[in-house]
Amino acid sequence: MTDLKGKNIVFVAGLGGIGLASCTSFLKRKVANLVILDVVEKPEVIHNLRSNYTETNIDFMAVDVSKKSNIELCLNEIIKKIQYIDILVNGAGIVADQNVELAIAVNLTGLINTTLLAIPLMDKSKNGRGGIIVN
Repeated sequence: MTDLKGKNIVFVAGLGGIGLASCTSFLKRKVANLVILDVVEKPEVIHNLRSNYTETNIDFMAVDVSKKSNIELCLNEIIKKIQYIDILVNGAGIVADQNVELAIAVNLTGLINTTLLAIPLMDKSKNGRGGIIVN
């Protein structure tokens, strides 16, 4: 298993069931920074994570991944704060039978835009440290 101690992780949609469980797993492995991006704000969950995992800097940013400009602003702000992204987890996904366009915007377009915007920030030839993208 990869050693995650000291790594910087950005987790898209990390406050729901699977996302929150995954974030908790990362925190148990002593990552340096965990930035959770989500459209839903849950301050009590962030507070509990910060209280239970004091060795990790945990940050939250509200972002709608269906909007490319929102993702770009968020990722640039993250780089200013933590300098590097070692791991990006694209966890956003919805089931919207009544709104197929929204499902495509979140599940496909959001994933593609987040990945394409993060790659140059992670690229070693552009002052990044390389890294892993999980979709």
